[in-house]
Amino acid sequence: MKKLFLSIVAGVIMAAGAQAQHCAAASNSVTPNTYAQPGLYPSADSLPCTVIGVAVSDTFYFQNFSSYNYPGFGTVTINSVKIDSITNLPPGLCWTSNSSNNTFAGGDAGAIVVSGTPAGPVGQYKLHIVVDVATSILTLTNRNAEDFGLRYWLRTKCSSVACTPLDTTKHGNSYPDYIAYTACAGPPVASISPAGPVTICAGASQTLTASAGTGYTYKWSTGATTQAITVSSAASYVVTVYNAAMDSAVSAPVAVNVAALPTVTLNTAGPDSICPTGDTATIAATATGVSYLWSNTATTSSIHVTQAGNYTVTVTDGNQCTATAGPVTVAFRPVPTATITRSGFTLTAGAASTYQWYQDGNLIAGANAQTYDVTINGNYTVEVTNAGGCSATSAAVAVVNVGVHDITGTEALGVYPNPTGGTFTLVTSGRTGDSYEIYDILGRPVQHGTISTDRQHIDLGAQQSGIYTITVSNGTQREAIRFTVVSK
Repeated sequence: MKKLFLSIVAGVIMAAGAQAQHCAAASNSVTPNTYAQPGLYPSADSLPCTVIGVAVSDTFYFQNFSSYNYPGFGTVTINSVKIDSITNLPPGLCWTSNSSNNTFAGGDAGAIVVSGTPAGPVGQYKLHIVVDVATSILTLTNRNAEDFGLRYWLRTKCSSVACTPLDTTKHGNSYPDYIAYTACAGPPVASISPAGPVTICAGASQTLTASAGTGYTYKWSTGATTQAITVSSAASYVVTVYNAAMDSAVSAPVAVNVAALPTVTLNTAGPDSICPTGDTATIAATATGVSYLWSNTATTSSIHVTQAGNYTVTVTDGNQCTATAGPVTVAFRPVPTATITRSGFTLTAGAASTYQWYQDGNLIAGANAQTYDVTINGNYTVEVTNAGGCSATSAAVAVVNVGVHDITGTEALGVYPNPTGGTFTLVTSGRTGDSYEIYDILGRPVQHGTISTDRQHIDLGAQQSGIYTITVSNGTQREAIRFTVVSK
C-alpha cells in the first residue's frame, strides 16, 4: 500500500456525487498513526465486513509522501495533499478525516473514519479517492488513485453470514466498482441520507431519502409515506421502513437545523446625488455576514461610487446563508453651462452661483464676479458653479490689443517717468472726471480713483516692482497704457 500518494497524483474521478458521502462533521478526533512508508493502512482485507443495519465506525490511516518520482519531472517535493472526495462507499456510510479541510502537509500522517449504518445492498465496494496534490513544481487537481493501481475496498455483509474474502483480481480488463453478495434475508434496513446533522438556511429546504429495497414501503415521523421527503423546519426526523412481509426497521434520527439569514442594512455615508465629475458617493453595508458582493462586483463592506445607478449588496455568512439589501440610488446633479460673452475688454459669464476667472490657465485672485475687465492680453476662461455645487469651465476667449486707445477723439494718454520708482504723473487731455484703475500683471486691481487734472500725480510706492496697467474709463469706453515700477 505504500504506493498510495504516488498513485493519487493522476487520474480522473467520476464527477457525479463527488461529495455525496462526506459526513456533515468537519473532522474527526482520531489521532493518526505514523508509519515508516507512505501508504494506506491497514490493508483492505484486514478490515472487518460492515453489517447491514448495524452502526459502524472504522478507521484507516495514511502516511503522506514527503517526495516522489513523478514521470517526466523526476523527484518532486510534496507540499500538501488535499482529499477532495471519497465516493462509492456502501450506502448509509460517510467519511471524515482528522483535518477540518482534509489537507495534509508532505510527510504528515492522517486518519479517515468511515461511519454510519450500512443500508445495503451487500457486497464489495471499490472506493473512489480524489485528491489535489501541491508539489514543488506543479499542482495536480482532481486526481484519482485508481489510475496508478491503488485500490481500496470496503465490504458489507448480512448479519448471519461470514465475511466474504476480498476479491482483488481483475474481472475482465478492470476491477469492478461493486461485486454483489447474496442478498440478506429478514427485516429491512432503515437509514436516512444524508445521515445528518444538516443545517439549512431559513426559507430553504432539504431532501431526506430513506434506504431503498425491493418491496419497501415507508412511514416518516412527519406522516409522509414516500421514500424521500423535503423538509424546511428544524426537527429530528425518523423513518420506519417495511418490507413486503411488513417486517419493519426504524432509522437513526437525523437532526435538521435551520440557520437564520444574515441581516444587512445600507446607508449612504456620502451624498446620494453627485456631480458627474469629481464627486464620490460612499455606500456602507452593516451586516452579520462574513462576505459581501455588490452589484458593481466589489467585495468590500463599503463602496465609493462615481457613477449614477442603483446599488445592491448580497452578504453571505458562515452557514452560506445569504441576504440582499438595496437598492440605493445615486443620481447625477445637473451640470452648468459655462459661456463667455465679450464686449470690448469686458468679459461676461453666463448666469451661475459662483465664478472664478483664469488668464492663460492661471487663477486670477479676487476675480469672482460675473464680469471681468481685461487689462492684459491672454486667453481667458471662467469656471462657474451652480446651486447644486457642480462646476464647468468655459472655452477660452483670446483678448489682444489691450492698451490700444479706443475712445473716439481722445488725446494722448501717458505716464512719466516710465519706468517709475513708484510715484508718477498720469498725463491726459480733457479727461477730468473720468475714473482710472491700476492693475498688476495678474490683473488684480491695486488702486483706483477719479481724474481731477490733466497732470494727475499718483503714488504706487507701496507696490512691488513689476509691470502695471492703468486704464482710464468714461463709463462705456476706455483706454489703457502699461508702465513699469522698479525698485527704489
